[in-house]
Amino acid sequence: MRKRVLIYPGNSYSAEAVFKCLQESLRYEPIMANHGSAHAQFITESFYDDFPLIFEDRFICYLNNFIDLNSVKFIIPTHDTVADYLAKEADRINCTVICSDKKTADICRHKRKTYHLLKAYDFIPHVYEMGEDIQYPVFIKDDIGQGGKNAYVVYDNQDLLNKLNDSNVDYVITEYLPGEEITIDCFTNRHGQMLYCQSRMRETILTGMSGRAKIIECTGEIQRIAGIINKEMKFRGYWYFQCKQDSDGKYKLMEISTRYAGTFPLTKNLDVNFPLLSLTDFDDIDVKIVPNHYEIRSDRGYQILYKVNIVYERVYFDFDDTLVRNRKTFIIQAIAFLFQCVNEGKEIILLTRHIYDIYDTLDKLHFDKRVFNQIIEVPEEEMKSDYIKMDKTCIFIDNSFAERLDVKEKLGIPTFDVCNLECLLRM
Repeated sequence: MRKRVLIYPGNSYSAEAVFKCLQESLRYEPIMANHGSAHAQFITESFYDDFPLIFEDRFICYLNNFIDLNSVKFIIPTHDTVADYLAKEADRINCTVICSDKKTADICRHKRKTYHLLKAYDFIPHVYEMGEDIQYPVFIKDDIGQGGKNAYVVYDNQDLLNKLNDSNVDYVITEYLPGEEITIDCFTNRHGQMLYCQSRMRETILTGMSGRAKIIECTGEIQRIAGIINKEMKFRGYWYFQCKQDSDGKYKLMEISTRYAGTFPLTKNLDVNFPLLSLTDFDDIDVKIVPNHYEIRSDRGYQILYKVNIVYERVYFDFDDTLVRNRKTFIIQAIAFLFQCVNEGKEIILLTRHIYDIYDTLDKLHFDKRVFNQIIEVPEEEMKSDYIKMDKTCIFIDNSFAERLDVKEKLGIPTFDVCNLECLLRM
């Protein structure tokens, strides 16, 4: 039986990415939860939206009841504040928190604590105190912020005072780092050994995160910084840190985090599945990381998912230009939906006017005819609507508008072109 893993909160890119890393796992079954509605409910049916906020007194009691009722074995936090909170409350939680320990999570959540711990090292930027002779420009950021929120380049004393006076934010003031910014994904096992360290760089930014990103060489300088951080702190599982070059091209530390970065799937696609590795390590199983080596980029867009409130037991599929184009190539989205229907036990009927021998064409395409419960060849002068039986709830898939229109007007059932099958596909 797969061990249940709760991904919380379920309202971020990283939460969705963690789910995708685990959804095909034979050992772990991911479920998602959130305080209120979230995109996650379009990703999985195993989504729960009635969680209280972590700041509410009833949160731990509610969480433990949920864990017990749903046989949850692990919880993966996907937000810095939640990671910090769950790490601190780990002894009160009825399952294993997949995160570094509470001291490490607390240091990572506060930039000022991070800089203080590592102040002896040359990769820590200069941190200014009020009253100190400040060399402008400087960079200010929220002590507990993330994703570029409350982060500014400040060019003079009046600008700095305005920022400090106009906000309740606890700003940390550091030297300005004008150079290249990179993120380094790391993995440390339960024995404290850092098994993996890989750099990536943002090429474009989308809502505070990497829009386009690429894997870059993890230089000796970066490996040294990662090694020191791993030695000075007690990590377990996935963690990452960000660096930026100073005016001399030397990398300085910006921040460290114990939660999953929004763009960690780029490294996952080198065959380094951080959520799966972390769960395996917390299961006291030794892991080995052997990444692929090739150039890889990612580009983030806005993916739209759908929920359609229809029930159907039988699906009628057209063939030409719906499942297959020119008797040569499969239409991927239609094939994906076809096999989703197979998985769900739908009755599948091929309804075609194929001018060649349909069985010969299927053979040449290595397309097993047994996928279909029935194959119906419709004569040219007849309408497909005449061959659709209404003894079960049905839908009709055909690239031809004329065919869809005839079926819709005569039978009143939902009809779909290939381009809008996306609303029927599940993640």
